[in-house]
Amino acid sequence: MQGLVCQHGEAECRLNRVFACAIDQAKHQEDWFPFIACVEGKYGPEIEDSVEGCAEEAGLAYNDIKDCATGAHIFYSIHRSGAILLFYSRIIPEL
Repeated sequence: MQGLVCQHGEAECRLNRVFACAIDQAKHQEDWFPFIACVEGKYGPEIEDSVEGCAEEAGLAYNDIKDCATGAHIFYSIHRSGAILLFYSRIIPEL
């Protein structure tokens, strides 16, 4: 996606978009945080494959997250959730 540059490449950008959409859609930390923790708990190539299962486990709508992450409104979701992710990345380094 043009306009975003991620330190660890396109896979990181894709997951950042997914996380931003989950935060934007779930609204409350107790709803989106388990999803992000689940995905971040995976390693290597399986991390992107875990998104659907982690969304289901957290009670989030995977198709809505996927549609948002690939849709035209993604920059709004990233902007809206960016401060939240930045805050949590400081207290939980693996985020």
